[in-house]
Amino acid sequence: MPNKKIAIIGAGPCGIMSAILLSKNPNFDITLFEQNDKIGKKILISGNGKCNITNKYISIDNYQGSNQNLIKNVLNKLSFQELKSHLETLGLYIHSKENGQSYPLSDSSASVVNVFMNALNKPNIKTILETKITNIKKNKTYELKDDNNKKYTFDNVILANGSNAYPVLGGNSSGYEIAKSFGHTIKNTMPSLVGIEANIEYLKLLSGFKQKSEIKLFVNNKLSKTMTADVLFTNYGLSGFGVFDITQYMDLKHKNHFEINLFPEIKKEEFKSMISNIIVINKDASFELTLSGVLHKKLIKMIIKKFNINSESKNKDIKEYLIDKIIDLLYRFRVDIDNTHGFKHSEVSNGGINSNEISNTLESLKSKGLYFGGEVLDVVGQRGGYNIHFAFASAFIISASIL
Repeated sequence: MPNKKIAIIGAGPCGIMSAILLSKNPNFDITLFEQNDKIGKKILISGNGKCNITNKYISIDNYQGSNQNLIKNVLNKLSFQELKSHLETLGLYIHSKENGQSYPLSDSSASVVNVFMNALNKPNIKTILETKITNIKKNKTYELKDDNNKKYTFDNVILANGSNAYPVLGGNSSGYEIAKSFGHTIKNTMPSLVGIEANIEYLKLLSGFKQKSEIKLFVNNKLSKTMTADVLFTNYGLSGFGVFDITQYMDLKHKNHFEINLFPEIKKEEFKSMISNIIVINKDASFELTLSGVLHKKLIKMIIKKFNINSESKNKDIKEYLIDKIIDLLYRFRVDIDNTHGFKHSEVSNGGINSNEISNTLESLKSKGLYFGGEVLDVVGQRGGYNIHFAFASAFIISASIL
C-alpha cells in the first residue's frame, strides 16, 4: 500500500508543527510548502525578535471568533504545560513572565526557528521553499498547482498559510481564495493588533507622547470595550499596546471612536484639586511652567495651543472654568477613528475562513481531507502569545485527526 501523501501550505507555527507531528508516522510522506526563502519568517519578528511563543494563562476569554465551541475544543487539545513539555522534547526551553507571556530561554526567535529546522529534518518531510500554491482542486485526490504551473497530487491538504497581515513577510489572501473555491465563506477581514489612523487636533505637538491610559472604544456611540495600557501618539494617529489590543473589538463597518483617560490611576477630582492648589500657592508663577510639574511637555504645548492661552499668563490669570476644560480634556480625550494603520503594519487579521463551516477536528465540512489551521481561520487572539499558541493547538488537533 503506498504511503499517504500530505501537503501542508505555509511554514508558520501551525504548518511547521503539523509536519513535525505527522512525521511520527513513517507511512506518511509530508510536503511543506513555503512561499518565502526560509521557514518561520513571522516567528522571527514576533515579540520584537524574542518570540512570544505562548502564554501561561491560555483561556478562551483571550480569543474571538464566530464559533466559540470550536475555539474551546482546539484550546482543550493543547494546554500551556503540554506545549511547554513538547517543545522541550524538541530541545526548546521556555520561560514565563508574571503576565504569562512566554519566550525561549535564549530570548531569541532565531533559536526557535533553528530548533524547528532541526525537527523538520526527517526522511519523510520534504520542505519546498519559494513556492506559492495558487490553486487546489479535488477529484479522487487533491491536485495542487504552484506559481510555476507545477502540479502535485496529495491525499490530504492542510491550509496553514495565514492571513493578509504583514504582506512584507508574504501575508496575502491566497488561503481565503482557495477556501472559497471549495465553497467556504470568508468572514470580513480587517487589520488587528495595529495602530489607528485619526485626524487628531494638534497631533504634531503630541507625536511621540506615550502614557498609560484607560481607553474606551465606542462603536456607533455605544461603549464596546474598555482597556488600560500604553497609548502612543504618532504622526498618523495612535499606537501602543493599549490601542493594539482594543482594535480587535473595532467594527469598521460602523463609526468608531475612543475616549481616553490619560490619568486612570488618579481620580478626576483629585487631579483638579492638585492643579488648583498649585495655582493658589504660586499666583504669580507662569501657568505654563506650573503645569510642567504634573504634565508632559507635549501635553502642555497642546493645551496652550488648544485653549489659546498666552504663554506669558500667570496662574492668577487662569479662571476656574478653563481648569475644568483642561481636566475634561485629559480625562475624556476623544479620538474619532478614520481607519486602522493597515495590514502592512498589523500583527494579525480579524476575520477569515468561517469556522462554523469546519468540524471540531478543523476538517472542512465542504471537502473531506482538507484542513484549516492557525490564522487563516476567523479566530484571533489577544497580544501576548495567544495567536501562536492557537496555531500550535491547531496543528495538534489536525495531526491527531489524520494520524
